[in-house]
Amino acid sequence: MKYIALPALALLMCAVNVHAAIGSGSSSQSGAAGARYANGQAVLNNPELFLSVFDPEAKVSYTLDLGLDVESFFINAQQDAGMQWFKPVDDANWDSFLGMSSRNKLRWVVLAADNNGGLAAGQKRLFTTLTQGTEAKLRDWTNQDFTNAIGEAVFESFIRESNVSGTHAVPLNDYASNGSHVATSLDVSNKRAYFGKQASGVSLDESLNGTTTQRAGFTVGNRLDESSWFYYVTRSSTTQTAKVTVDEFDNLGADGYWGFTYVDPAANASSPYAGKFLLSYTLDKAGVKATTAAGMLRMSLTDYLAADRFLPLLLQQGALAGEYQGYRQSSLVLPDSGLPGLGGTNSVAAGLNPVSAVPEPASWGLMGLGLAGLLAWRRRQQAAGG
Repeated sequence: MKYIALPALALLMCAVNVHAAIGSGSSSQSGAAGARYANGQAVLNNPELFLSVFDPEAKVSYTLDLGLDVESFFINAQQDAGMQWFKPVDDANWDSFLGMSSRNKLRWVVLAADNNGGLAAGQKRLFTTLTQGTEAKLRDWTNQDFTNAIGEAVFESFIRESNVSGTHAVPLNDYASNGSHVATSLDVSNKRAYFGKQASGVSLDESLNGTTTQRAGFTVGNRLDESSWFYYVTRSSTTQTAKVTVDEFDNLGADGYWGFTYVDPAANASSPYAGKFLLSYTLDKAGVKATTAAGMLRMSLTDYLAADRFLPLLLQQGALAGEYQGYRQSSLVLPDSGLPGLGGTNSVAAGLNPVSAVPEPASWGLMGLGLAGLLAWRRRQQAAGG
């Protein structure tokens, strides 16, 4: 997927790499009962999203607390007005990780899990990226396998041991700031802080600890420069063999997606992120339409493919200039100064503007629900077909 520079709303979240714990939302997490994130949201029953990047051959991983709590992100990241959120990954732990890994081997995921609740519908929650090409298989996951995957042995142990590692560790239970850590498969004292497959099978990895996701046939990681749609998963009922409920992050006209890339200074010398690795979430504004066949082709390519090689081919097809207005080659580059939305390069220093949680107009009623269902059905059919 490539990124389209469209008018968008941005989300203000803490971007300072200091000492802090990743919130799991668990009642068993020390200090969670009264703890709050920087935006004032409670930690209890409200986990944080985190990024893990790993090299499966070097067996080393890097994990970053993104400072995005799921209760706020679920609302802010699905507005019809659209959204773009950028996070450069450039702290000392990342530099250390790069020295221990190979760029062409890297894989990445964005995850959060809420292990609270029982077996009823809507209990226990997962927020996850998915490996390109395996999206449709997520719906084959059973309630029992889902519950096992996000249980104590996987997510909570990973977060607990992550929170005593790197800059997550001091001070403990500071959920208002964000930290990071590097771990290897050889770590003894906190081996579950490593994101990747352990011989003992107790670690968190892109198969969510192995057998549970492999039965359904999906994994959650992608290579550098690839992007991923984003999903909310929860139990559908108390029946263990029933399939889970899956909701894709979207609005009435677009799908939300994460991307992780290196911003090559040779191609993007003017970017404020030139020379950095950059994570982003993008949701295009609802109502964006193509007016030519070439424009539709451009939108379909950018909707689920990260590949610079396609843009020159499209531009050679002589499409109307208006079809490409605001389009930027290479992922995750801020719009030029003067474009609406995020503003120019000064927005990096000034910080991104928060998006308000605005509910859909009640007057839309069943018409809006029907349209949303129709669009969702069409996307699912396209995903299932290839």
